[in-house]
Amino acid sequence: MKAFNFRLQTKLDISVLQEQTARERMQASISTRNNVAEALDNTVSRMNQMEQSVRDLSAKKSSFQELLLTRQYLPVLKEEKEQIKGKLVTAEKKVEEMRKILLGKKRETNTLEKLRQKSWDSYLHEVLAGEQKDIDEIAISTYYRKHNL
Repeated sequence: MKAFNFRLQTKLDISVLQEQTARERMQASISTRNNVAEALDNTVSRMNQMEQSVRDLSAKKSSFQELLLTRQYLPVLKEEKEQIKGKLVTAEKKVEEMRKILLGKKRETNTLEKLRQKSWDSYLHEVLAGEQKDIDEIAISTYYRKHNL
């Protein structure tokens, strides 16, 4: 009997590699998104510190110039926060896009693996049927030899 040969094996191998690549790209986009989210958290934390600093300076009645500089820095931080929010939205979209691509690659790979399994089951059925046929022929010839001699 011939050896098992899945005619779509090359496509399955390529699909597995593409799925792995898509998974790596998705991990990279998640990492980027997490970095942007961390930067946003840091900026919000700095803003809170600056606001607390303004309150402390107001309460201490420190120099007017120091208070003014601190208050003028807050709009800069707010603008930075908004820019980072925009980057975060973009990073979230990228993660979602990568997730969809990965899902498509997984479906393709799973479909090809199911086809391979069906092909294997069919091959196995053929092999077992061939072996049963050989066993039947041996049994019949043995029976005739015993009864004809």
